[in-house]
Amino acid sequence: MSFIGTLLVAVSTLMHASWNLVAKRSRATVAFLFVGNGLGALALLPFGLWGVHEGLMQGLWPFVAGSGLALAVYFAALGLAYEHGDMSVVYPLIRAVPVVIIAGVEHFSGKESISPPALFGMLLVTVGCLALGMDQGRKADSRPGRKFSVFGMAVMAAAVLATVAFSLIDKAGMSRAGGGAAAFVYAYWEFVFTAAFLLPPALISASERANFRELKTQKTAVIAFTVLNLLTYGLVLWGMQSCKISYLVAFRQLSIVVGVILAGLILKEARFRRRLLLSLAILAGIILVGTGDALWAAWLKQTSE
Repeated sequence: MSFIGTLLVAVSTLMHASWNLVAKRSRATVAFLFVGNGLGALALLPFGLWGVHEGLMQGLWPFVAGSGLALAVYFAALGLAYEHGDMSVVYPLIRAVPVVIIAGVEHFSGKESISPPALFGMLLVTVGCLALGMDQGRKADSRPGRKFSVFGMAVMAAAVLATVAFSLIDKAGMSRAGGGAAAFVYAYWEFVFTAAFLLPPALISASERANFRELKTQKTAVIAFTVLNLLTYGLVLWGMQSCKISYLVAFRQLSIVVGVILAGLILKEARFRRRLLLSLAILAGIILVGTGDALWAAWLKQTSE
């Protein structure tokens, strides 16, 4: 991974964990997620139109639409998962499983080769995330020992598959895009489509229509979600232009460490030390992901001399 790509993804991980914290504390309903995405789309409309005028979206509309649909499924499933579980369980699992799926898809399709150290790092990230997510104990909402229902596991699976889908679609789209400005224009229109796909379920459901009225007391949370979310994916899309997607998805798991720290300090979740140790194991895997290519190349060079 290049230095710029690593830096962009590192910053995005901090923002990703932060907006998930906002979503969890604010009960991220479909109505909340629609307004959060729609507000950003409305506020940055001139920027989006400028990007279209400059031709930055040429040939990218199918990718934006497909990714927007996958993101809508992801957001809706994530909101439902947070209603049925805690951040310390939901977040690690949804973040970890796509690492293995995407690495496998890219490797077996012949699109990307993965060095053994980087592959070991990805496995370490995934195992660490799963162990962290399965760690049982007192959860953030103070309901001891609560486990996921079948429905809770189903919506988590939907969020995982949606993550894989929009990651692969975005990678394909970014390979056809221009520089950094194109990435943020792409992210903008992606969220326009996401908001459009979230609107029907938000209007059809009577409970979601009622949730719109509750948003009057969540203005700060909605604005924070909007800003953090847009910047997160803009930086990630920019980073995609200089990173392998399987490496990028794995490196973004740094947000797990941030999420555990935020959960311990702000949500006052129990077993903080144990979960922090698990998150540090994940960080070790992330370091291997970031340096695996260089380490492997150096080892091959040394052995061939």
